[in-house]
Amino acid sequence: MEDTFDKMQSQIDRLTETISSIMKFSQSSTVSRERINLNQIAQDVLLWMRPLSKYIPVDLIIDSNEIILSVDRIQISQVLVNLLKNAIEATELLPSDQQKNVELKIFINGNEAVCEVTNYHSYISPNDISELFHPFVSSKKGNTGIGLSIVKQIVEMHQGSIDVKSDQEKTVFTVKLPLYSQSN
Repeated sequence: MEDTFDKMQSQIDRLTETISSIMKFSQSSTVSRERINLNQIAQDVLLWMRPLSKYIPVDLIIDSNEIILSVDRIQISQVLVNLLKNAIEATELLPSDQQKNVELKIFINGNEAVCEVTNYHSYISPNDISELFHPFVSSKKGNTGIGLSIVKQIVEMHQGSIDVKSDQEKTVFTVKLPLYSQSN
């Protein structure tokens, strides 16, 4: 009887998490923009995520002293947290003899800030890549599959783009966001 109750409670918890994610996804259509330095957001996110990444090093590679954007600080932080968390979780699954680190590289390309989150030896097939940003699609057991949908929505609300490339060597998620200008 107790085992049945535990299973029911687990399903209720999962359903509650799913409903919460759906509500967050549907309500996240407002952007409260402020002028921020993307490098500082990245450093803050890495500091916050340190306990999660204690066994998987995350290398921050910054190409410029300041990369100024006009964005919602919380939403862009959420993008980085989600992408880094996914990369760390994928890396944790690797055999012990493989390279276990994640890179967050931030640089300017033309009039865009570029964030690349890279993890090694975690191949995503082209079929899976085409489904990655759809809501409720996940290869992780017990996952709602809404994280990358929210990431894509946030990036697009900021007039940016997100792309993923994967081969046997590495998987790279690339986010591009417009740099701050007086007209933003």
